[in-house]
Amino acid sequence: MSVNGANSNVSEKLLAALTHAELQSLLDALWETVPLEQRERAIAQLSADTQATIRQLLEPPPPDQAEATGSEQTLPVSLAKLLQTWSGLWREWVDLVDVAAEEDGQYIEQEARWEPPYFDDTTFAEDLDAVAKKMRSHLPAAFDHGLNPQRGFATDLIEAETDIRAGIPEWIEIVDGICLGTHVTHCLLAWEWLTIKAQAQDAFAFAQQVREIETGFSDMALDEDELIRFLWELPQADQACIVEGLTANKDKRLWHQVLEKTYSPWHLYYLQKLNEFS
Repeated sequence: MSVNGANSNVSEKLLAALTHAELQSLLDALWETVPLEQRERAIAQLSADTQATIRQLLEPPPPDQAEATGSEQTLPVSLAKLLQTWSGLWREWVDLVDVAAEEDGQYIEQEARWEPPYFDDTTFAEDLDAVAKKMRSHLPAAFDHGLNPQRGFATDLIEAETDIRAGIPEWIEIVDGICLGTHVTHCLLAWEWLTIKAQAQDAFAFAQQVREIETGFSDMALDEDELIRFLWELPQADQACIVEGLTANKDKRLWHQVLEKTYSPWHLYYLQKLNEFS
C-alpha cells in the first residue's frame, strides 16, 4: 500500500472512531510533539488555500489590528470548509422555507379544534433568523466566491413568500405578516451592499434598492432597528451620499411616504443625519 493510501486509511479510521474532542486532543498533542521543520513539510503538501488558512490561524494579527477588530474578529476558514459550512446552512434555510410552504407543515398552528388554524409567522421568522445568525460571519466570503443566494437574500425571500402563499390553504391567513429578524435583515442588507459596491454604484443606489425590496414584499418586513443600525454603521461619506440622495428624491413616490411617516426608520434616520450633515 502506498504512503498516501495508508495515511488516507488512517485518517478515515480516526474520523470514524474518534469524537471531535478526541481528534482535537490528538492534533494538539501531535502539534506539540512534531518539530517545526516537519510541521512545515507537512503543511507544504496541502493545497495552497489550505496552507494559507493554516498560516493565518498560526500567525496572530498585529496588536493594533487585534484591538481594532476586538470580539468581532472572525477566524479564517479554508475555501473547502467555507463551501461545506455555507452549503449546510443554505440547505437549512431552504428546508425551513419548504416546510413553511407545506399545507400541514409545522408552522400551521391551531390553538383549539374549534378555532381556525393559522400560520405561525413568529416561529418561522425565529427559525430563519437562527440560521442567518450562523451565516453572518461567513457572508462576505460566500459573496466573494459566488455562493448561494446568487441573486441575493431579497429575491429568495420574495420567492419564499410566493411559495408559502401557494402552499398553505387560501383560508389560512398570515395575520400579522412575517417580521424578519435581526440576522436575516442584516444578511439581506449586507448582501445588497456588497452587490452595489461590486457594481461600483454609490450608497444612495443601495438605499434605493433596499426601498424597492421593501415595496416588493407582500407579507415580510425588515427589522427596523437593524435597518437603522446598518445604515448608521456605513462609512460617513456613504451616509452623506444617502442623505444627499434622500433630500433630492424626498418627494418621489418611492420615498415620500416613508420620509413623511413619523415612526418610519427612514424618517428617523434621515432627520438625524440631515442635522448632522447640514
